[in-house]
Amino acid sequence: NRYRNSELENYHAKIKYKIRDMARKYATILKVRLNGTELVEVLKKIRQNLASKKKFYVVTPNPEIILLGERDKNLREVINNADFSVPDGIGVVAGERFLDLPTTNLDLLKIPYYFLQGIGVGIAILFRKSWLQRKMTVVRGRELMIDVLRMANQDNLKVFLFGSTNRVISKSIGLISKKFKNIKILGSSGPHLNDDGEPASEEDRKIEGAKIEEINTFNP
Repeated sequence: NRYRNSELENYHAKIKYKIRDMARKYATILKVRLNGTELVEVLKKIRQNLASKKKFYVVTPNPEIILLGERDKNLREVINNADFSVPDGIGVVAGERFLDLPTTNLDLLKIPYYFLQGIGVGIAILFRKSWLQRKMTVVRGRELMIDVLRMANQDNLKVFLFGSTNRVISKSIGLISKKFKNIKILGSSGPHLNDDGEPASEEDRKIEGAKIEEINTFNP
């Protein structure tokens, strides 16, 4: 009986998760998949995953990354397979809102029709952001990173920084160490991997001890 009850609980938990996932709002811009989960929900899910020691990753595409993702299949797959792909910037949300507007089949009207729609979305950026964000909410990457570091500080977690330039990384380590004193930064350079994608040495394995990895890159 206990085994059956445990099985039922696991089954119900999976169903509940699937329903939540289906309820999540998704959109696709130039083949790049985004979801409209609000910052509070993203942080809640991150905390749950950390508590259960589940591996996951979050991406925050901005317009430049979406354009790059359209051309680069590998990048697009990385974004589309993320646990959360949240829009970083009002430009992404505005683009989604524009693509979601009604279309017309009349060739003569297409140019003025879409032009006026574009003007309307542009005006909404200034005066009606709530209308723009009905389906998708802006989650700025830098704000999400600060919130995750705050969470890591509360729980005394280990963090690994990856990407950007040495100067930026060094400055980031200094600022994080000063503001979040309970965080232990394990490192700031990538591991060497073997042909199976595993750490090639014991030194490289140290990175695996990090609970959170912050990855920062510049776009061309």
